[in-house]
Amino acid sequence: MSRRKQLPLDFRGRHRRKKIWKKPGPKRYSRNVSHTTRRMFQKTRPLHVTVRMERSVWTLRTHRMHRSIREVFFKITDEREKFRLCHYSIQRNHLHLVVEARDRAAMTRGMRRIGIRLALKLNKSMGRPRGRVLSDRYDEKHLETPSQVRNAIGYVLNNFRKHHFHETRRMLDPRWIDPFSSGAFFDGWRHGPPPRSSYGLIVRPRTWLLQEGWRRRGQLAVGFIPGGGKS
Repeated sequence: MSRRKQLPLDFRGRHRRKKIWKKPGPKRYSRNVSHTTRRMFQKTRPLHVTVRMERSVWTLRTHRMHRSIREVFFKITDEREKFRLCHYSIQRNHLHLVVEARDRAAMTRGMRRIGIRLALKLNKSMGRPRGRVLSDRYDEKHLETPSQVRNAIGYVLNNFRKHHFHETRRMLDPRWIDPFSSGAFFDGWRHGPPPRSSYGLIVRPRTWLLQEGWRRRGQLAVGFIPGGGKS
């Protein structure tokens, strides 16, 4: 008996996958954060981190949202040996942080913890079960010199004063400290009030640049305006 031969199969032009229409995602504030591999990490260098929110998130500068964010900062302090939050300020649609980390893995875990807890707390404050909170990946800037660290601290703590200086009369007072920042816990003001206890919200820095290095350029004036004000 002759063997049967299998006929050749031609798949060209057959079983093509149909194009799936995807609903466009929500508009976000910023898509300018590069998604390339981040630069080499150095544990002796603090970082200035910016975290932006979705358009659907309420303004962060309210007492309700402030309480939620403070709870997030309080609960990440158990990572202080590896990831440390040293300064912060809360703006209407983003956060500014000055942080330290032991290595890149600790930095990634720390920021992931912040992102997850922010999503849970802020969604609860807004009365919704779930929803995207962060607009994009966080932006980081490595601070390498005492001058950079000093400018970054002033920029973070007085960021609201920079953008809205003429909107509120109380900000004309050079002694005014933004209540939505860690400025009240900062011990580097030139003529400011004595620092209060942070109650676990922030921790003492361990890098030389954040501890002593920036002070060699002089303490900050309470009325310091980043980018061209008092220094």
